[in-house]
Amino acid sequence: MRAHAVLLLAMATAVQAFWPSFVAVKQSFCGRKEALTLCAFKGTADRRDHIRSQVALGGLGALLLAANPPQALADSTGKYSTKQTAKKRYLPRVRKGVAKFQALGETLENPEAIKAYNQYVEDSLAAALALYGSSTRIGELPDPKSRTVEKEAEDFVKEVNAMAKGGDVKASYEGAKTALAAYLAGTKLEPLGDPVYKDMDR
Repeated sequence: MRAHAVLLLAMATAVQAFWPSFVAVKQSFCGRKEALTLCAFKGTADRRDHIRSQVALGGLGALLLAANPPQALADSTGKYSTKQTAKKRYLPRVRKGVAKFQALGETLENPEAIKAYNQYVEDSLAAALALYGSSTRIGELPDPKSRTVEKEAEDFVKEVNAMAKGGDVKASYEGAKTALAAYLAGTKLEPLGDPVYKDMDR
């Protein structure tokens, strides 16, 4: 903190040294009442002083920005797009989808329940799984871990779609269960059957 204070004081002194002088003069405006205005930058010396002051101000601004970097960048919608924000935003949807999937296991003989869950996955859960999974990457670009997690989410969605189309519903459910379990492990979320999912399927 002391070093920052000394640096800012030095920069402020430099700016003050370079700041151009302004001279108050009277000027006429087409016969109207004369007004007091500021006349600046007369001659080459004044223009040079002005350039120096702008450079000094620019340097001070750059130093302040470097010393206090923004914590998050806003996206085109004006919302913050940090990883932490993504996790908080999509985690409730992921957990709710897991709870609904566990409840679906008890109604596999009900085609309407399967179709309803498949629609829920397409409308909400698939996007939540993908976006939450992308928040696990270390840098700004996808890495092997995040790609694996996203692949597991895609496999889960495919198995749920297969359930809705008929065929071997139980086999598709087990396939979806395996993919979802791997996804939860990859994102370090609670495993299937954890109490955190209790009563979240409503």
